[in-house]
Amino acid sequence: MVRKIQKWTPHDLTDDQQSTRYEICSKLLVRQENEPFLDRLITVDEKWLLFDNKKRGCVWVDKFSIPPSFPKLGDSFVVL
Repeated sequence: MVRKIQKWTPHDLTDDQQSTRYEICSKLLVRQENEPFLDRLITVDEKWLLFDNKKRGCVWVDKFSIPPSFPKLGDSFVVL
C-alpha cells in the first residue's frame, strides 16, 4: 500500500443539471442581445474575496491503483 493524494474534480453534474445550465445560459445570452441588461448592473462599495482552502486529503490505496476523485465543494466568498 502507498499513500496517494486525492485529485480535485469539478462538481459532478447529472445530464439533466448540465442541460438546465445550458438552457439558462442560452436564454441569458439571447436576452442580452435583445435587451442589454448587463450594462444596468450596479456594484456597490463591497469587496468580495475568494477564500480557497488548499488542504487536500490523502488516502491509502494499492500501489498501481488510481486514488478516488471527489467533487470540490465550492469556494467561499467573504465580504469586506
